[in-house]
Amino acid sequence: MVEAELNKENEEEPCFDDPPEFVDEIDDEDLVGDVLKQRPEISEYEDNVILVFGLPAVGTERLSKLKNVLKKIFDNVNPTNNLHIPVDETGGTKGVCFVEWPDKAVAEYACTVLEGYKLDKNHTFQAILYSNSRKSGPPDEGWQTPEPQEYLDIGDPWLWMHNNRCRDQFAIQYDKSGTPTVSVMWNIKGHDPEVVGDAERPSWTESVFRWSPHGSFLTTIHAKGIVMWGGEKFARYRRFTHENVQFIDFSPNENFLVTYAPSDGRWGEDEDCLRIWDVFTGQQLKGFSLYALTNRDHLSCWPFFQWSHDEKYFVCAKSPEKDKLEKEKKPNGVSVFESSTMELLNRRSIIIDNLKIFSWNPARNILAYYSEGEENTPAEFGLLDIPSGTKLRTARIYNVAEAQMWWQESGMRMAIHTLRYQKKATKENGDVKYIGGTTSHIEIFDLSDRKDVSQMNIPLKEPFVSLGWEPHGDKLCVLTGNAAKCQPLVYRMDPTKHAPVPMSKLDPVPQLNSVEWAPAGGWLAVLARLSTGGNIVFVDASGAEAKRTNVAEHPGFNKGYWDPTGRYFVTCCTQGGRAGADLGYRIYTFQGRELVRKNLDRLLQFKWRPRPPVKLQEQKLKEIRKNLKTTSVKFDREDNDEKVKASQEVIDKRRKIMSAFDVVRHRNVDMIKAFKEKRMQLRDGVDTDDLSTKDQDLVEISMKGKTIVSDRGRSLRVHMGDPSSSRLSRSLSPSPLRPPSLVISPQLTRSSSDRDKEGRALRHSISISPQLTPSQVVLIRKSWKHVNTKGLSGVLRRCFQRLESSCPSVASTFSAASNSLSTCPNQIRTLADHAKYLATLMQRIIDSEEGVEDELRSVGASHVTLQSHQGIGIKEFERFGEIFVEVVLKLDGIQQSKETSRAWRQLICSMVDHFRDGFDMHMRQSRRKSSFGVHSEYFDGLEVRRNSSPGSRKTSLTIPSNPSLQPRKLSDFT
Repeated sequence: MVEAELNKENEEEPCFDDPPEFVDEIDDEDLVGDVLKQRPEISEYEDNVILVFGLPAVGTERLSKLKNVLKKIFDNVNPTNNLHIPVDETGGTKGVCFVEWPDKAVAEYACTVLEGYKLDKNHTFQAILYSNSRKSGPPDEGWQTPEPQEYLDIGDPWLWMHNNRCRDQFAIQYDKSGTPTVSVMWNIKGHDPEVVGDAERPSWTESVFRWSPHGSFLTTIHAKGIVMWGGEKFARYRRFTHENVQFIDFSPNENFLVTYAPSDGRWGEDEDCLRIWDVFTGQQLKGFSLYALTNRDHLSCWPFFQWSHDEKYFVCAKSPEKDKLEKEKKPNGVSVFESSTMELLNRRSIIIDNLKIFSWNPARNILAYYSEGEENTPAEFGLLDIPSGTKLRTARIYNVAEAQMWWQESGMRMAIHTLRYQKKATKENGDVKYIGGTTSHIEIFDLSDRKDVSQMNIPLKEPFVSLGWEPHGDKLCVLTGNAAKCQPLVYRMDPTKHAPVPMSKLDPVPQLNSVEWAPAGGWLAVLARLSTGGNIVFVDASGAEAKRTNVAEHPGFNKGYWDPTGRYFVTCCTQGGRAGADLGYRIYTFQGRELVRKNLDRLLQFKWRPRPPVKLQEQKLKEIRKNLKTTSVKFDREDNDEKVKASQEVIDKRRKIMSAFDVVRHRNVDMIKAFKEKRMQLRDGVDTDDLSTKDQDLVEISMKGKTIVSDRGRSLRVHMGDPSSSRLSRSLSPSPLRPPSLVISPQLTRSSSDRDKEGRALRHSISISPQLTPSQVVLIRKSWKHVNTKGLSGVLRRCFQRLESSCPSVASTFSAASNSLSTCPNQIRTLADHAKYLATLMQRIIDSEEGVEDELRSVGASHVTLQSHQGIGIKEFERFGEIFVEVVLKLDGIQQSKETSRAWRQLICSMVDHFRDGFDMHMRQSRRKSSFGVHSEYFDGLEVRRNSSPGSRKTSLTIPSNPSLQPRKLSDFT
C-alpha cells in the first residue's frame, strides 16, 4: 500500500496544454461571443451620468451655496445621486455639472425632468446623457458645403388620374417567357387589360415591388438599395443606397421611407440596419440598431415602425428587460419617436406591462393597446393619447386567452375580439389546455363623442372567425361558425342604442374566413381564402337590409383586393398560396359579375395603384349629386360607343381571316379539279367526287356468334361465325349502291358496337351517351385530362355540399350516420366518400368501360331504400344534375369552348338519366313486391340474369316505320 502511494506521488500530472506547433483557428469571439458581449464596459457607467448645462457661473465663495441648491433639486428626482461641479483655475464654476445616478433608466428620467427646468429667470437647464455627448465627435476636417443637385423632372406623378374614362391601373409580377417581369396595366371594362406605354420591363426588380401610399411612385428592390420610378413613362426618380435591403415601408403621406437590411456583424453589431429616409430629398434622417431596440438580431414583425396618421410620431415595442436569471421578460411598453427630431418622445418610453399588441388610430393620434393578463390579474385594453400619454379609456377583462383589434378607417370606432375561458391548465411542456370551453365576445370602443369614449359588447353564440368595419359608415360585418359552415352577420351602429343592432343574417357558406369592404362602403366581399371551394360572396349593404347579390368561385385563391374606387374586385392565386391552384387573377364587378380571367406563370404579386385622398368641398359634392343623372347618361353613351367600336374591330378581323381562308380554299379546289381525270383512271372510271355521303353511325349486333354490320351508303361485308375475326371491311370495287338492309336502334346495340375486336372502347364514342359526335368525344376526353387533377375531388365535393344546402332530405341523409347510401362493399356514406366514388365513376364513363351503364343504374336503384326514410326521389337526382352541370362548366379547360361545354352538358344529362332509370325500375319492382307479396329474391335474381345475358333478351329486330322513333328504355323490358 505504501509503495502504491509513493508511485502515485511520483507520477507526473497530466498536461492539457496545446502542443507548441498547434494553431487555434477559433477565437473566443466565435465560441462565446454572446457572453463576451455582456461583459462590463466603461460605456455602461457612462449611461448613468448626465450633463446639466445652464448653471450660473459663481466663484469659490458661492460654490457651496450652489451645491446645496442643486442637491435639493436633484434629490427630488432621486435621492441616490452623486454631484460633481468642475471648476477652472481660479476655482469658479464653468456653468456645467455632472450627476451620477443608480442606473440608466433613472438617468434618462432625470434628463426628461431637468430638461428645460428654470433655476431663475436667467438660467434654464439643458440635460443630456454623457454617453450621447461622447458620440458627438469633432466635425470632419474635409467637410464641404454640399453642392445643389439638379432637379429631376419626371413629369406629373398623378397624370394617370387625368384619364377621361376614370380608369385605374394595377401592377403584376410574373414570369414571361421564363423571365421575371413587372407590368403596369390599364384596367379596361369589357376588354383585356392593356400595358401602360412601355411599363412592361423584364427584371425590373430583384425581389418585389411596392406602390407608395398615394400611388405617386413605384418602388423596386435591388441588391444595392431602393429605386423609385414615377411620371408618365415611369422614369427613375431617386435611389436610396442600402445594401442587401429586404423590407421597405412608407409613412402614410409618403414623406418618409423605412428600409431594413440584416447586418453582417454578429452579436448585435447592427448600427443602422433600420434606416429612415426623406423621400423627396433622398437624405438618410436616422439609423437605428435593431439589437438596441429589441435585444434581438432578427425582426419579429414588419412593418417594424407604426406611423401616426399625420406622420408626427412613429412607435415600436420597447426592448424587453431581463430578470435576475438573465431571462427576458415580456415587452413592457412602447417607444414613441418624434419624426421632426427622430428622438424618443419625452426622452423615455411609455411603460405598459405585459404588452401584447398595439396600433394607431387611422385618423387621430391615439394609440390602442392590449396588455396580456396573468393568473390573478385581468387583461387590459386601453386608449392612449399621444403625446400626453393620458389614458382615455381602459377595460379590464379576466380570463382572456387571446385578443385581436380592428380600427375603423374613419377612426370613430375600434372593435376587439376576446376569446375567454373558464379554467385553464398548463402542461409540463408549456402547452395550455382550456377546461370548460371558450366563448367569443366583441368589445367596441366608440370615439364618436370626443368628450367621452363609450364601450359596447356583443356576445357571440358561435366561434368567431373574422371581422370588418365599413370604412366611413356605421356598419360592421362579423363572421361566425366553422370551416364547414360560416355565417356572415351584419350589424348597424345606432347612437340611441347601447349595443349594435343586428341588420342581416346571411346564409352560411363553407370556409369563409375574411371580410373586405369597398373603399366607399355600401358593398362588401366575404372571402374563403386558401380553400378548395374559393367562394367569394358579394353583399349589398347599402340599404336597410344587407342582401347577397352573387357568389363567385375561384378555387385556391389566396388574395383579394378592392380597387381604389370600389368598382372592381380582384382575386389572385399567387406563389406561396394553396398548392395545386392555377396561378392567375380574376376581376369582378362590385356586384360579383366576372369580367376578366387571366392565368399567368409564376404570378408573384398583384397590386392596384392607390389613389391620393381628395377632399372636396361640400358645395362641390352637392353639384356632383345634382348632375349625377346627366353624367351617368354621358358615361353610358361612351360605354355603348366603345362596345360598337370593339365589335367592329372583331368583325374586321374575322373578315380578314376569312378572306385569307378563301384564297387557300380556292387554290386547293383548283388543284383537285386538275387531278380529277387521273383519279378516275386509278379508280376504274368511277367518279368518286359525286358520291353522296351521309353521316351515319355504324350499327352492329352480336347474336349467338353472328355479327351484322351496316353502314348506310356503302357496300359492306358481313362476317358470320367467330366474333373475334375482323368485322368490317369496305369494298373498293365499283359495285352499285344499295340501301341498307338493316336499321337497328343504337341504344340497344351500343354496348358492342362501341368496342373493337379486343373488347376495348373505340375512341370515337362514349357508351352511355351515343348521341355525342366523335369531335365532341375528343373534346370531352381532352378536357377531362385537364380537370382530372388533385383539385377534382374538391370540385365534386362542392357539388354535394351545394346539394346538401339546397335539399333538406339530402342534408338529413348525410347527417344520419346509420344510413348507408350505397350497396357497394365499401359502404359509401359520407360526403367525401361520394365525391371520391364519383371521380372514379367519371373516369370509367369517359373510358367507356364495359358494364358502366349497369353500374349507373344500380347506383340509382340503391337510393330507393332512402325514399321512405329520408324522402330521396327523382327531384334530388335532377337537382344534382343541375348543380353538377353548373359547377363543371365553370372549370378551366371547359368553359373556354362552347362546343366542349355543350358536350359535357349532354354527357352529364345522360349520366343522370341512367341514375333515374335505375331508380324508377327498382321503385316499380318494390311496388310490385308489396302488391303481390312475391319474395324479393326472385325479382333480384331475375334482374341479375337479365343484365348478365343480353343475348337472351326477347328483342325484336323489326325495322320501325318511323326512323325518328326513340328506342325503348331498359325499364320497358322488365
